[in-house]
Amino acid sequence: MNSDAIKELWIDTNDTLCVRPESKTFEHINRSPMGIAWNSSEGFLYPEDPGSLSHLEWFRQILIAVRSEYGCDLHLTLGTSWSNIEMSTRDAIEELDLDSEI
Repeated sequence: MNSDAIKELWIDTNDTLCVRPESKTFEHINRSPMGIAWNSSEGFLYPEDPGSLSHLEWFRQILIAVRSEYGCDLHLTLGTSWSNIEMSTRDAIEELDLDSEI
């Protein structure tokens, strides 16, 4: 399985969690039934219906969608940029372990 670092993670002015990968693109992620979309002009993933789940749940959903549709694991690094994310949400995101759930 290939992987890519998460370059940036933020919550925009519409309260939508956005995830920008370091180098990969996911143009066709919206074909999956997971509710994830790709902003091709700015290069980031986001939920199509952001209010239906928590930010943590959407982060998990984005990781699962990318893994199942593209065979790619997105991962946080020390260089990941965080913007407009509450510390409790950030802590929960950093503790998330998909491998123990699957």
